[in-house]
Amino acid sequence: MDSNKDILNTISDSNRRFAKKKREEDLLGVPEKVATELEKAMEQEDNGYFDKAKDICVQILATEEGRNVEKVILTLARIYPKVIETDIYDCNKRYQTDVEDYFKFLDSITMNDLMQEYVVETLAKFCELMENEWYRPLFREFVATVEKKGYLTKEEYRKTLDSAYASAESVVYFDDNKVSIIMKNVLKSGYERAYVLAGVEETDKRQKMEMDIYTNIYYLCCYYDNNTDEVEYIMSAYPHSYETIEKDVEEIKSDKQAKISKTLDKLAPFAAKNIDREALKTALDKAYQYVLNSHKQPELIHSGKQPYYRKNTKIGRNDLCPCGSGRKYKQCCGRDVK
Repeated sequence: MDSNKDILNTISDSNRRFAKKKREEDLLGVPEKVATELEKAMEQEDNGYFDKAKDICVQILATEEGRNVEKVILTLARIYPKVIETDIYDCNKRYQTDVEDYFKFLDSITMNDLMQEYVVETLAKFCELMENEWYRPLFREFVATVEKKGYLTKEEYRKTLDSAYASAESVVYFDDNKVSIIMKNVLKSGYERAYVLAGVEETDKRQKMEMDIYTNIYYLCCYYDNNTDEVEYIMSAYPHSYETIEKDVEEIKSDKQAKISKTLDKLAPFAAKNIDREALKTALDKAYQYVLNSHKQPELIHSGKQPYYRKNTKIGRNDLCPCGSGRKYKQCCGRDVK
């Protein structure tokens, strides 16, 4: 027992020495007077007192010695989002003031690549906080302000803004009775294809996502002709979400059969070996009718950047799997369901 305690103490001492060395490296080149105060801010940050850490950094930047010290600016750029995140979780009344102060801070500094990266990380993090219903309109306002102020000048970050807007729209159209279950799932797949799929490294997960995406695109092919008014409504009400499927819609309008053929080509590798192209199409058509006739709203499971829908309709073990693979449910998506 004493031996274990000694080992833990040794590890703890080693961690403290490492943290101290890291802190000393962070403070290299910082004027001595500024370094003393900045170290206090870092200690407050480490202990989770982000407001106190922020206040110390703001005070440093207000002095002649600390006005342009890069380490202070970097520290404050890192701390401000933590302060605002705490405001959101606590549902306190400081959110608006802290956000305004954050934007004033960003206005006062040079938005180099590193600072833009901080803003991108902040958008991604705040996007995940939309599980707090009261925050959803404020998140959209936050994104709009970032865009309006032009903080993100790099072309690659335009996609980050589009993704944030689309994610904000998703929690609205989920509750919109004018948007059908079919189109909610189509928009979900459009989002995943545009903003999520490229970052999925696990092969099985990526293949499952690709199969879902192209299955829903096939459903869009079946659905579009008789529901053009709904699609036009989505284009108007949820433009950033519509943008993720706009090319598909245009291809359907131009040549639906060619689009269907192209989508079947994408789905063919996921079908069972004994399923030929015609059987795959038949299975997809039946699955489409199944989803089309589902009356229950899907349950939204929202985790920020990746909205996901779970259908509540009961599927029989011997029914055709609605994913469109052509297999029985018990041999496909339902194989692990007891």
